[in-house]
Amino acid sequence: MGNPLGPVDKTSPVPLYYQVESMLEHAIRDGQYPTGELLDSEFDLAATLSVSRLTLRRAIDTLVNQGLLARERGVGTRVVAPPKVTRSLVAQLTGLHEDLARDGLSPITKVLRLETAPCPKASAPHFDVEPGTPMLLLERLRLVDEQPIALMWNLFPEGTIEVTEGDLEDRSLYTIMRAQGVGPRVANQTINATMPNKEEAQLLDIPTRSPILVLERISYDGNGSCIEHSRTRYAADRYSFEMRLVTS
Repeated sequence: MGNPLGPVDKTSPVPLYYQVESMLEHAIRDGQYPTGELLDSEFDLAATLSVSRLTLRRAIDTLVNQGLLARERGVGTRVVAPPKVTRSLVAQLTGLHEDLARDGLSPITKVLRLETAPCPKASAPHFDVEPGTPMLLLERLRLVDEQPIALMWNLFPEGTIEVTEGDLEDRSLYTIMRAQGVGPRVANQTINATMPNKEEAQLLDIPTRSPILVLERISYDGNGSCIEHSRTRYAADRYSFEMRLVTS
């Protein structure tokens, strides 16, 4: 089929492989690459996008790991995920603690995990590391008026930040990061609805059949290196996202 993608922006701080990954994912989600369709050859796609085949292959590997694409030996790379409606928005890069404080609320943070842990397979391509590589893992529960509102999971390369439980209980994670000179400059995130597992429902104090909103974010520093993979699960009846849309 014809290629619906455009060239990458080589002046952007966002890594080339991630730009390619995002373009391909959006094309799949929007139905420009229908389920069952074969992608153009890696040689042709790399030439169209003005990137190396290594960069293209890295982007495709991530989408294969996410279950959007599948490689078929002797055939090529095929789309296996159905289209999904996605709205693209640009907003200020902030953390939940900052958002709540801006609204005049006083959040409380309970640190559930602060430890070195192996990098999950799904996260490894973002950091350009092998699965199992030691990473810094944080997991926190955020409450407002003693009611759980969000369960937060954050993953960082070892050595990215120095942080204690006391730091996380008293301050915003992004405030801590910026104070150490490693604040994120750009991020890509998605918001989806799903059902909680038993542990998530218990921590958020909601029924297991009550849906949650899941915000997944990949953050980059000024050099275009991935410094954070986060996943925040919100009790859907206690948190909403408001956006202002205008015509051009």
